[in-house]
Amino acid sequence: MLINEQEQLDNYIRLKKKVDDVLERSNKETDLQKAKELLIELQDAFKGLKLKYDHREELWTRVQSAFEMLKLRKANEIENFQREAQANYHFLKKKVDQALQEASRAPDSFSAKEILKETQAHFKGIRMIKEQREELYAKLQAAFEQVNNRIEIQKTSFEKEATLNFMHLQQKVDTKVNEVLALQDLTEAKNNLRDLQAELRELKLTREQRDEIYNKIQAAFDILKNRQDELQVSLEMEMQQNFEYIKPKVDNIISKVFNGSDFAGLRDELRVVQNEIKNMQISRDNRNDLWAEIQKAFDELNARQDFERTNFEKDSLKNYEMLKAKVAEAAKQVQITTEYKQTRNFLISVQHEFKGIKLHKEHREELWTKLQTAFNVLNQRIDEYYRFKRGDWEVRMQTKFSELTTQISDNEKEIEKHGEDLKSLKDQLSILKMRGDNPELVDIVQNKIISAQNHIIHLAQEISKLELEREQVKEKLMSE
Repeated sequence: MLINEQEQLDNYIRLKKKVDDVLERSNKETDLQKAKELLIELQDAFKGLKLKYDHREELWTRVQSAFEMLKLRKANEIENFQREAQANYHFLKKKVDQALQEASRAPDSFSAKEILKETQAHFKGIRMIKEQREELYAKLQAAFEQVNNRIEIQKTSFEKEATLNFMHLQQKVDTKVNEVLALQDLTEAKNNLRDLQAELRELKLTREQRDEIYNKIQAAFDILKNRQDELQVSLEMEMQQNFEYIKPKVDNIISKVFNGSDFAGLRDELRVVQNEIKNMQISRDNRNDLWAEIQKAFDELNARQDFERTNFEKDSLKNYEMLKAKVAEAAKQVQITTEYKQTRNFLISVQHEFKGIKLHKEHREELWTKLQTAFNVLNQRIDEYYRFKRGDWEVRMQTKFSELTTQISDNEKEIEKHGEDLKSLKDQLSILKMRGDNPELVDIVQNKIISAQNHIIHLAQEISKLELEREQVKEKLMSE
């Protein structure tokens, strides 16, 4: 008897512990179905177990109370679900109705489909009554079906239009590419291909059709690029050859600049080679180096010319004061002298000092005019003197006649010499014009020809004056 009571007590203790544990787990379980399964399993633990009546009633009552609590939780959950489902239904119904309106106003079918997809995403994970969910989902699917039908119709229409565009464009692209590849101007050719690409972007084509046309145009671009690469190689060779041709010329002129004294001529030569470089194909680095050297030469030329100009100003003023005194002395002597020959020699010596001396043009002309006036005064006095001495006067006239004849002959020889130089310059000009590759040098030679012609004209005018003077001397001799 004691053994049975002890067994019942042990069973009670074990079962009570299990009841406590299961009830605690059941209360914590959020999944009510799992909680119910735990309680059913706990009920099964009572079967066949020896327990005192009051112990069994105690534990069984607790389990049944847990079942009642579970039912209450289930009822609350259903009530909450229905309330949440109803709220979700109204929320989603509003979303679906709004989506259907927006889709109907969408600019195209694909935009409409995106609007419907965004609304469809709201169905995922939302708690709703099955019938209400199916109701709204059916409305959304009906809209999807309408949009998909429109897309299919548009797709069929697009494919037809794309096929026609492709057939037309294939022939056009083939013709245009052939025309472009025949062009010599690569920039124009590339621009034409870009225009063709732009036209292609505006036409309806399938991706495969567009890729095929683009590949044809790209192939033409590749051909043009190969041509451009070949031209670049050729251009680089030409630029190097041009540099090797022009560099020695630049070096030669720069050497002249640092050693020569013909500033005007050197400046002309620098300008000529400068213009020649402008019209040449030369790399930027080589061109910059040449420009720098030429600019350095110009700077040196300017500095030397400024130095020469400063010295010229000093020397010119000094020479002017020196000759001014001598011309004044000459003008004084011709008024009072009786030593006519000595005075004439003095005038001639002063006249010789004008040659090659640095003087401003206006100073030279001023003093030269005064010296010529002194010569005229002396000649008049000599003429008057010899009129009283017939024989000496006649000798003097004959001497003067001979001197004038000699001067005329000298000028005629100088004209002949300049005539030969002029002929040589004209031959040089003809050769330059035939070559046609150096317009700057042509200008320089033409200027030299004009200068030579002017000098010949000046000499001819001098001869005319000398002949007139000689004729006057001759008339004097004949009249006496």
